[in-house]
Amino acid sequence: MLKNRTFIGLICIAAALFLVFAVSPLFNKALEGRTSVVVFKSPVLQGQQITPEMLTVVEMGSYNLPDRAITDQNLIIGRYAVSNLFAGSLVYPEMVTETSDTSDSMLRNLSENEIAMSVTIKSLAYGVSGKLMTGDIIRIVSVDNEKVATIYDELLYIEVLSTTTDRGIDNINSQPVPDENGEIALPVTITVILQDNAQALRLAECENTNLHAIFVSRDEEAKASYIELQAEILEELITAAEELASMMNSELLPYGGELF
Repeated sequence: MLKNRTFIGLICIAAALFLVFAVSPLFNKALEGRTSVVVFKSPVLQGQQITPEMLTVVEMGSYNLPDRAITDQNLIIGRYAVSNLFAGSLVYPEMVTETSDTSDSMLRNLSENEIAMSVTIKSLAYGVSGKLMTGDIIRIVSVDNEKVATIYDELLYIEVLSTTTDRGIDNINSQPVPDENGEIALPVTITVILQDNAQALRLAECENTNLHAIFVSRDEEAKASYIELQAEILEELITAAEELASMMNSELLPYGGELF
């Protein structure tokens, strides 16, 4: 029994010595390691171009520092902020984009005959699993409480302006990427560009159903053709509605009077 206790004691002493002289120095070295990283020196507004004056390089402990943190200012100088950024925060690739296009700038640049409207994505599958990007052409499918699916002519070919996460971050030119914690903030709304109030009314109706976004195209050259085709369909719907109204007036007032 005494020999067993002595043996166990020796093992404990050896383990303690190993921790003190082998493991602890490695752990302390890791804690003491320093890495130069880029941080914002001043706040940056969404769509604003990144300049050297907005950035600074600081040394931080390497332990638990995200691998994706930018360490070279030249990688982001000249690019544009995807959202409002705050002084003192680390810089990650998804915070900047190569173009100045933001949801705000695109809203300001809508044509006179264009309107924008957002709809809710009720689940990941309903929004093409978070893969939609600015400029995509999609089709809207509405599934009512009776599980009947409907595709409306007004919503056959509509353009995506942006998708937005529950944190208010727009995905403009890229799909969602993991944040510093490895989590992906998936879109909860889709903002689309519409050509007519009739589309807006129909889309508002779909908002109260199970709305699905169906991917149609990401071809930049073909996008104009899809939008033109949708405009032609809308014109046909307006003409048909006017003809129907005219027929109803004729039936109600057979003596040539006017209903309104």
